[in-house]
Amino acid sequence: MNYPSTALNQKNKRQKFKGLGFTFISVETNSTSKPLNMFKRLTLILVVHLAYKPLIAQNNKMSHSFNLTGGTFFIYNQVALHYELLEERRNVHTFIQGGLSLGIELYNGQSTATPFARLGFLAGANSHYFEAAMGGGLLIMSDAAVLPSATVGYRNLNLDGRSIVRFGIGFPEAIYFGYGWRL
Repeated sequence: MNYPSTALNQKNKRQKFKGLGFTFISVETNSTSKPLNMFKRLTLILVVHLAYKPLIAQNNKMSHSFNLTGGTFFIYNQVALHYELLEERRNVHTFIQGGLSLGIELYNGQSTATPFARLGFLAGANSHYFEAAMGGGLLIMSDAAVLPSATVGYRNLNLDGRSIVRFGIGFPEAIYFGYGWRL
């Protein structure tokens, strides 16, 4: 699409974008917001598409949990609260995770907030699991940016028990340690 140069400079002018069988409407039309808005939309479509099948499983047990994690990259500290929906399967368990991370950069004192959503899996046995998850997050500082959100680590989870212990590395968590409780 070719837009007149005056339309590129006007804020809050509505433009329609078509793709993947959907019509999206953008609020801003400046050239820097188009890739960011498209990335947000594609991330949302991917998360919904990948999450749909595990959520409609009929023969698998579903469980809910909350996790509190703290982490550091030594120049950046954070604390995060997660909600998780876990689908328990025979060998590999899948989960959908959402949460909010609050952090502070030590070198300049700037604080951050990062809401995020991820899809992941657990692989292991006898309460010892490898966990990996990937999704997206909205990093909010003085301005906002959409960034990938990922984690890789270890989880001690007894499927018949209530407590969860996790540690690993990820974004926005950094190098983290966490404790959770299953409902």
